[in-house]
Amino acid sequence: MTAKNYELFIIIPIKNEEKNLRILIPQIMKIMKEAHPECSFALILLDHFSTDNSSEIISEYAQNRSNILSFRLNRNDVRIGTFLRLILSKDLIKNCTYIITMDADLSHPPLYLAKMINFLLEGNEFVLGARYMKYQSPFHPIRRFLISKLFNKIVGLFLRTNISDYTTGYRAFQSDLISHLPLKGTDFNIHLEINAMLSKVAKKNKEIPIRYIKRKHGKTKFKYFTQFPRYFVSLLRAFSFLYFR
Repeated sequence: MTAKNYELFIIIPIKNEEKNLRILIPQIMKIMKEAHPECSFALILLDHFSTDNSSEIISEYAQNRSNILSFRLNRNDVRIGTFLRLILSKDLIKNCTYIITMDADLSHPPLYLAKMINFLLEGNEFVLGARYMKYQSPFHPIRRFLISKLFNKIVGLFLRTNISDYTTGYRAFQSDLISHLPLKGTDFNIHLEINAMLSKVAKKNKEIPIRYIKRKHGKTKFKYFTQFPRYFVSLLRAFSFLYFR
């Protein structure tokens, strides 16, 4: 895979999202064309050992568009956080100015892409799509909302940064910031590390409220009992970075 210089990379981890990709990719293309036709961008699709037809769908779209680039991980023993971390450490990232990361399950509506890009162009180095800002409505399932919000509140009390959502994967940032971060997370806990650390190294950041959408197709890969120990380790790692670096 090769990449020319782009202004923006939109990086999307994918695992068994065949039904969602048919919706997500055209939505992103349409929004970017209408809201920011001047922006040169590429979709970086990270196929994390999908066993459905996701790989074939990615190849189909990539054949017709030069700005759809893909990586496939052919091992199931490497978790998604490690995959994302490896991509963010590649020289490929030097070929763009900004990066947006988002989920492939349609829980992160593409309609917020235009607003995120606008805030980047206004001088913000880090823009976070948050679910727990003041006056935001709860999302479904309610059980997940309550557990996640409580966890983020506890993390916020511990880290004391200016963000409210440490576990979201919907974010935009200047690409040159990521190389300064000692990321070690291997799974969904990578999001806590990225968000907390970016909140420190970014000279100017912005949090925007997003409406989190419950997935309609496929199954979630998030398992509470396996993830929380990893989040605890990442919390300690983020605290060390924020206060002892």
